Amino acid sequence: MNHGSFLARVTTVVKMNYLLDLIRTCSDYSGVHDYYVDGSNAGASDFFAAGAWVMDNGELVPMTSDFWGPGYPNYPGSQHCLRMTSEENYMWDDCSCSATHYFICEQ
Repeated sequence: MNHGSFLARVTTVVKMNYLLDLIRTCSDYSGVHDYYVDGSNAGASDFFAAGAWVMDNGELVPMTSDFWGPGYPNYPGSQHCLRMTSEENYMWDDCSCSATHYFICEQ
């Protein structure tokens, strides 16, 4: 049941910083939790190519260090989803789409 919501589409540095501030300052969200946000490279023929990472609505996923943790995305074999990870101070990391994480959604 989605109640009209979807995974958060983070396309601007302003929105990324808002989510980072929320996660890092709210005791209910910080700690060892990781969070899915909208973005996938499933079906891409080249993991690192421009346009390989897209959101459900077709927008391109930003590929700059304003969003991704150092060295990410880094695992083309089986990691095709985006998460904000505690391992990288909540910057993005590519991860398995079957991993168990919390979600950040919007309406």
